[in-house]
Amino acid sequence: MKDNFGHREKLKRAEHACTLLKNGKTLHETAILLGIAEETVKRYLEEAQHKESKKNKEPLLTGFASKTTTLDTLFASSLKEGFTCARCKRYAKREAGILWESNVFLCRVCYMGLTNEDMARFRGA
Repeated sequence: MKDNFGHREKLKRAEHACTLLKNGKTLHETAILLGIAEETVKRYLEEAQHKESKKNKEPLLTGFASKTTTLDTLFASSLKEGFTCARCKRYAKREAGILWESNVFLCRVCYMGLTNEDMARFRGA
């Protein structure tokens, strides 16, 4: 598949326009320097802001894990051997967890979402 030359040039102009505006040029000066209309510069800025806001909204890994993915969580009484998660206090089979330290287990969902404060707390437990 051929790369679209026009699209690449548009992206370069948009990046150049954002750089000029960040360096203190006005909208009118930027439009004159690039040889495009002020409305086009405004559109470039809106697209750049939209892309930047999308980057900040990346979902966390824990958002993809469901708390009710198996029947074992619905029928905890039927579990033979398991553990209670030290963070969320749910009961699950040992295979569904991770041994932290000194017989402290965490479920996989909690393990994926650990922060530095949680790690320090569970090390002391």
